[in-house]
Amino acid sequence: MHSVPFRSLRNEDQMQMLKSIWVQWKRLERYVSTAQIFGKRMYEDQIVTLVPGLAAFQNKIHVDCAAFIYKKAEGMKFFMENFNSRMMEEIGKPLVDLELTSKELQGDVLKASESEQEALANELHLYYIEELRLPNYASRLIKINNIINAAQKIHFERQNFMDIVRIFDFFRVHVSDPEMYKAYF
Repeated sequence: MHSVPFRSLRNEDQMQMLKSIWVQWKRLERYVSTAQIFGKRMYEDQIVTLVPGLAAFQNKIHVDCAAFIYKKAEGMKFFMENFNSRMMEEIGKPLVDLELTSKELQGDVLKASESEQEALANELHLYYIEELRLPNYASRLIKINNIINAAQKIHFERQNFMDIVRIFDFFRVHVSDPEMYKAYF
């Protein structure tokens, strides 16, 4: 589906919309691909896809932060690990259990405009009725929405945490577009 309302926006507005969803979408996409590739092993063995073609055991990853975190911020590791374990439990496990199709992943996360949401809802309804032959798909949609809401909640909590980190100047990282990486640095 092509978004006519999105295409009608000015380039600056399109870019702002992209920036507001990119980090959330990218993180969720990593967990979706991990769930599709590894299934239950994802949460049993704590596996997460880092980039296409590369996965790691989440509990065995060691990131040397010395180059970009000031000494006074060494205790932050606990908080960052907490966000990662919550993503695995609240996002990864339900994704594996639901076995989402690529059609279901096409746009709900984007939270488009009302007219766009209506078009997506109609398209998804036809997909469930005609292709999957699921006349009663309400519980599936509720589970999908729960995953989306959990991902957004974790994202915004992480973003608030990172705001505090920036206020107290714990990071030595400077990025070209701070809005795009607000939840990371």
